[in-house]
Amino acid sequence: MADRLRHRGPDGHGSYLEEVGPRWIALAHQRLSILDLSEAASQPMTSASGRWVIVFNGEIYNHLTLRAEVQQTFRTRSDTETLLACLEKWGLPGALQKIAGMFALAAWDKKERKLFLARDRMGEKPLYYGGSQGNFYFASELKALTSLPSFQKDVDPEALELFLRFSFIPAPHSIYLSAKKLPPGHWLVVDAHGQYGAPECYWAIEQVAQRGLDTLLAPSIAEEAIEACLKLVLREQREADVNVGVSLSGGIDSSLLTALLAEDQPPRTFSIGFHDAAYDESAQAQKIATHLHTKHTQLFVEGQDALNLIPELPSIYDEPFADASQIPTILLSRLIRTHVTVHLSGDGGDEVFAGYNRYVFALRLWRTLGPLAPLAKLSRLLPNFDRWFGLRHAQEKMEKIIGLGEAKKESDIYWMLARQGLGPARAYAAVEKRVALTGLAGMQVRDQLLYLPDDILVKVDRASMAASLESRAPYLDHRLVELAWRLPLSLRTRGTQGKIVLRKMLAKRLPAKLWDRAKTGFSPPLNAWLNGPLRPWAEDLLSEKSLKETNLPQAALVRTAWEQHCKGTTASGFRLWAPLMAQAWLRSSR
Repeated sequence: MADRLRHRGPDGHGSYLEEVGPRWIALAHQRLSILDLSEAASQPMTSASGRWVIVFNGEIYNHLTLRAEVQQTFRTRSDTETLLACLEKWGLPGALQKIAGMFALAAWDKKERKLFLARDRMGEKPLYYGGSQGNFYFASELKALTSLPSFQKDVDPEALELFLRFSFIPAPHSIYLSAKKLPPGHWLVVDAHGQYGAPECYWAIEQVAQRGLDTLLAPSIAEEAIEACLKLVLREQREADVNVGVSLSGGIDSSLLTALLAEDQPPRTFSIGFHDAAYDESAQAQKIATHLHTKHTQLFVEGQDALNLIPELPSIYDEPFADASQIPTILLSRLIRTHVTVHLSGDGGDEVFAGYNRYVFALRLWRTLGPLAPLAKLSRLLPNFDRWFGLRHAQEKMEKIIGLGEAKKESDIYWMLARQGLGPARAYAAVEKRVALTGLAGMQVRDQLLYLPDDILVKVDRASMAASLESRAPYLDHRLVELAWRLPLSLRTRGTQGKIVLRKMLAKRLPAKLWDRAKTGFSPPLNAWLNGPLRPWAEDLLSEKSLKETNLPQAALVRTAWEQHCKGTTASGFRLWAPLMAQAWLRSSR
């Protein structure tokens, strides 16, 4: 199992075995050395008293502060030893409330003869688990579980159906019936007989959001508090015994991080670009890097690069995953890893600080949909609609506008806008039951419960760790997230703009002409690629024969969508990416 995860930690390997009655407990770890590069900091690591043994993936950013609080003698400088000291002093529930970081951990309590699993609050690090016949297993990626001879590889039909709707598989589902994902902000207890119950929640974003909205800060106080907190987070996340860089897209989130870091020392920066000008942000990133005097490296991606990478996608992600920006993310991670071992990204800025266009346009569109619906329907009749209007993803956006006409209540708007694939248009009920907030707050909570952990963070974790690169997301520090929920509306959105508080901070550090522009995202020119170098590959996977062989749900709808795309009557590249990734995975898993 550990060998299958060597890419996550190529710098060392360790294991721990203990006989527990008629069974054994086995812990294994692959190390990516970040803090304290000595052998003394290797895992599995045992606590000072010998009671706890731990393996964990991630970083505890406030570990130096916690060391002062636990007041014990340490033999290493690692955050692993700090985490063990916290377990000894407060137990797992108390330690989880104290630590700030990204992590998936397994801690064996030799005294209580119990295994504890836990995952960080926002879901930055993955954790899969399952069990049968008294045996229990867990790992950071599914490929470790599937290496077990006893692992059952029966596909979960509900998970596949959800994937075709959302383009990712939401927790607690995995593609297999015999494995689940531990949800963010949860922990699980397993006894010495391999028995376990339901995961327990120790931090819930919907509760954090409600508390924040009930205790809003005054605008001047809020802006100062956000800036102070973000600077603290950056100081902690910059700490490493290896080189650290920043992925700089040229947008608000990554530009602000780079500008703040440059106040101390300009970081290494990296960006990726496309030769299609409608999708390329590399020139903007280069201008910002030049202004901030960073050492900047960029990579341009072609359709052939995507074609070369596609055979690796099923093994990198282990289960169907169809955020098309996975391709540039993987290539960017490989580029960054040739220069540094850790990089900071702007991931989470949109969800935490209300940056998505849908946050400012969705409700307005719903109320004024009548006049827009005919234009949206017209888009289906115009070939090359995107080029006619000179808009990026214009046709796909119009398709979503059509869907808004079917909304019967406010929450329907989110689910229609969040829908990417061709699956059944039903809301994910498990998330909907947890959300009572409406309007902007309701959309943000849903994104932080679903889209952020199960799409964005899955994409980043697998892409970066496949390159043995640690990716850190300062905007997802839970202290900053909790504070962001206390922002007044005037610091979230204004008119058609979001992320007002971040804009104000960035305006003090960079000329507006370098960053104040329409949001573009990080998507590749997928329609052009599918009409060019990727077309034979796509036709093979979406042929009637291939669809019949895999018995893909919604096969007839998928085939029709592909035929319309090939004729040019629709530009459905991003909607077709989910069935393409499903087909690629199903074929590779046979």
